[in-house]
Amino acid sequence: MSLTVREWGYIPVGDDAPLSRATADGLLDLADRAAPALGLKRSDEEGEKILLDGRRRLRAQQVVGVLATQGAVLEVLPKVDRDDGATRSGLIHMLSVVQGLDLATLDLMGMDAQRHDLLELLIALFAADLLRQLRRGIDQNYATHEDDLRALRGRLDVMRQFSIRAGQRDRLACRYDERSADTPVNRLLRAAVLVLLRIARTAASRQALTEALDLLGGAGALPRGPVRLPVFDRQTRRFEPLCRRAKLFLDRHFQTTSSGRSEGIALLFRMNVLFEEWVATLLRRHLGPLGWQVTTQASGQSALKRDGSPVFALRPDIVLRRGGETHVIDTKWKRLDPPPEPKRGVAQSDVYQLLAYRAAWQADSVTLLYPTDHGSHRIDRLHTAEGHPFTLLEIPLHDMRGAATALVGQLLEALGQGSAVMSER
Repeated sequence: MSLTVREWGYIPVGDDAPLSRATADGLLDLADRAAPALGLKRSDEEGEKILLDGRRRLRAQQVVGVLATQGAVLEVLPKVDRDDGATRSGLIHMLSVVQGLDLATLDLMGMDAQRHDLLELLIALFAADLLRQLRRGIDQNYATHEDDLRALRGRLDVMRQFSIRAGQRDRLACRYDERSADTPVNRLLRAAVLVLLRIARTAASRQALTEALDLLGGAGALPRGPVRLPVFDRQTRRFEPLCRRAKLFLDRHFQTTSSGRSEGIALLFRMNVLFEEWVATLLRRHLGPLGWQVTTQASGQSALKRDGSPVFALRPDIVLRRGGETHVIDTKWKRLDPPPEPKRGVAQSDVYQLLAYRAAWQADSVTLLYPTDHGSHRIDRLHTAEGHPFTLLEIPLHDMRGAATALVGQLLEALGQGSAVMSER
């Protein structure tokens, strides 16, 4: 059973509902196991959670992605004004930027994003890309072997020949190198394939994963403990994006335990954090070459001091610096009210927070950055009581492929830097 809901949406639970109580409990258990990695609370604790349990219904929170158990797949999509297929494609491209998964260049058109859920799309993309790379040739390295052979292979191990094998002339102590597919890269990829074969639901994905498993047959098991990325060199660099995706799947996979907790996978992301990281990653990528320093969750300033010691640390989402300029940006994953509503639905606490940031960092400007579903950006220019720029900036998410250029251009325009950046390009 596969169900899709948007952020803050409800899923009925009961005998005549899409989810039975037992299946809902399985999803809640999986959410509880995934919660610590996201800095969230379990369903029976006070605080921000992945799912709220109302007994007769579950409610999604501001966490998107997929919870997949043996009984059901629950997909939570961002609350944006697009059909499910376009929303899934946009979310995948956003994840590709933040996670460095190198998915943004892949064509989702053939994957039927309207019909398949997010998990199945990510598996299909991984399987197709993996098979493409393995067909070019699997990763191999040379392993040194020592053996006693009737004919010389490699080079003679003189010390062993005339010590351990002294007086035995029927064999030669050989030391030789042999190519092996049992490499860290292949072990990581094989482990991910084994997990995904138990989860994949489409015939095409299962076929691709099965062929990939055959090609990786020479790889051994992944060592126990936390999954670590291999050290990449010139020969293995082409596998790095795949290894990052493999690690993502393995990190979010939960195995069956002796306590009765069943196997599942939780590919979940806090949407407010994902939006912030997406903006910051694009700004680093495109403003870094122009001399801007982009700092996230900047520290070193506080709202108050007691006897010279800082109290109430201030950590803005993004601080931009270049030369003597400083600009502070806070991202908000929510929608503004359209003009002419004067306050635009901006929370008063957000305004106070930005004013504190401006004072602490002596910023030239502060910006609240929001997503929007309409086709063009809006720049709402305000000023503080002292005359400092205070900008509300809306970034359209309808075209994720073109989002980087749009975001950078719109932000620089909001900061009054449009002409400067054009002269430097």
